[in-house]
Amino acid sequence: MKRHLLATAVAMSLVLGAPAGAFAQGAEPRITMDLKDGWRFHLGDAASAERVDFPDGEWAPVAVPHTWNRVGYYTTPSPDRVNTPDTINKTQGTGWYRLSFTPSGDFKGRRAWLQFDAVSRRAEIWLNGQYLGRHEGGFSRFRLDATAALRPGATNLLVVKADNSKPAPGSSTADILPLAGDFFVHGGIYRKVALIATGDIHAEMLDHGGPGIYATTKAVDGTSAQVQVAIHARNSGTRKAKVKIVTRLVDADGRTVAEGTQSVNLAPGSTAKLDQPLSVTNARLWQGTADPYLHDLVVEFQDARGRVLDRVTQKFGIREVRVDAAQGLILNGKPVRLHGVGLHQDLEGKGWAMEEADIAKDVEIIREMGANTIRLTHYQHGPTIHELADRYGLILWDEIPLVSAWTPPGKMVATEGLIANARQQLQELIKQNQNHAAVVTWGIANEVDFGSTPVAPFIGITSGSDPAPLLRELRALSAATDPSRPTVLAT
Repeated sequence: MKRHLLATAVAMSLVLGAPAGAFAQGAEPRITMDLKDGWRFHLGDAASAERVDFPDGEWAPVAVPHTWNRVGYYTTPSPDRVNTPDTINKTQGTGWYRLSFTPSGDFKGRRAWLQFDAVSRRAEIWLNGQYLGRHEGGFSRFRLDATAALRPGATNLLVVKADNSKPAPGSSTADILPLAGDFFVHGGIYRKVALIATGDIHAEMLDHGGPGIYATTKAVDGTSAQVQVAIHARNSGTRKAKVKIVTRLVDADGRTVAEGTQSVNLAPGSTAKLDQPLSVTNARLWQGTADPYLHDLVVEFQDARGRVLDRVTQKFGIREVRVDAAQGLILNGKPVRLHGVGLHQDLEGKGWAMEEADIAKDVEIIREMGANTIRLTHYQHGPTIHELADRYGLILWDEIPLVSAWTPPGKMVATEGLIANARQQLQELIKQNQNHAAVVTWGIANEVDFGSTPVAPFIGITSGSDPAPLLRELRALSAATDPSRPTVLAT
């Protein structure tokens, strides 16, 4: 079988004339509240379940990560056997989740963001009866602005409608990839959920679920390296603000090895995109399994007094990767022979609702095998596997769920909705993972070569249809979003 933040409340420093969210020196500018426990769940339709006064007392208590599906079981005796033929649940449809929670009073006066690491495969979200929005795609992080609906210091009600219906013409999931594939698409809130508070000045929170800061190693020359950091600075407030942005690379001993500073005037409701070059002398490189050395990339947004308005920290490995037809993958000038596995995000008995410890156990098994490479099949995997791959020096192939079928049944070309969803999922994949040194390729499709073969009718593909136009579009989008990595597809 294939297997698969800051949590502290801080007080805001209120200074007359300072931007909202200016903090005392040394205080953390963000608050993160983990929304793991206390959910109630109902499988099936539930009319008006988004309403605050809806009675959910008979619903099942659950914690996230959660899926209602139980798929697959061992056919031979095994100490790990949990599922049996009698306990299998392959229901595809709608599941409802409701959570009552109380954020601290420290959320008052902040911008509030709901962050879902994944909901499959279509999600609709309400907070205190107010509709916040939807997300289509079951594998990527997404955020919603919850500022207007949140009630700090009081009881709040979060409602999520999850839908993993099998795509069919006219259905709610008709244009959501994957359309086909040799794996089951589980339903539910199967990764973490959090409520995050920022000030009005912050790294962009709505850039396809990404961190708002994106670093690329531009060149490695002997012991020196050039790193480029793209910064998306957002002013969500109603007043213009002059912001100083300080960008640092910090080594494992806490020493700053490169630093850059620039200022920007942010108009209300605007986002500025800045590039910050960093020069690193005597750079210690990320060398895969031989030496997976990581730095901290720290970007701070400061006011005129030097008070921190927002701070984003990402692990970053300085490395240079290229692909050569004769030598294969070249890491920092040296060929690396790849030995690897394909990994799905499932575990017998838990399905897709894996805890971090479950994923870590899978990685340990893979390392024990002697592998140095993982293809994350056939969709975007979560933050944990990427963080572990960085830490242990594993090479990752990331990909989107464009699997086998790219057109609805009976159609010769992909619909506009499918194309838009493929583009969205590719942008989310790249934005959320491009800071990871482990990731070396973006996969744009898996086995979409059946259009001219006898297999086509069995997977719902119209004979003679051609995926090449869509693949060219995705390849161009990948190159525009992250030109530092090549695109790949499996066939």
